[in-house]
Amino acid sequence: MTVLPRPLAEQLRLRVTGRRTVRTATGNIEIDRSAAILQIDGKSELNPIVISDTLDRTLVGVVTLETLELAVDPTTGKLTEGETLLLPLYKERARP
Repeated sequence: MTVLPRPLAEQLRLRVTGRRTVRTATGNIEIDRSAAILQIDGKSELNPIVISDTLDRTLVGVVTLETLELAVDPTTGKLTEGETLLLPLYKERARP
């Protein structure tokens, strides 16, 4: 999911929809949740957001990237077209 600093979330007038426990480098904290339509490279979709009181920058998470069918090229750090994979988690049993 994506993390927004609280001042930006307030500027965008995002409504807090709940709280969530998240793990940070210093331990677990309770953090506000919201949702927003995010647009990156001309693609937009509704995404979950968490609102941080400690971070001063936006962090775009993998859930957001996957929702927008984007990926990060690890060799360049640039966004690329991603793909949606629909793979079963288990093999279906044959029906009698």
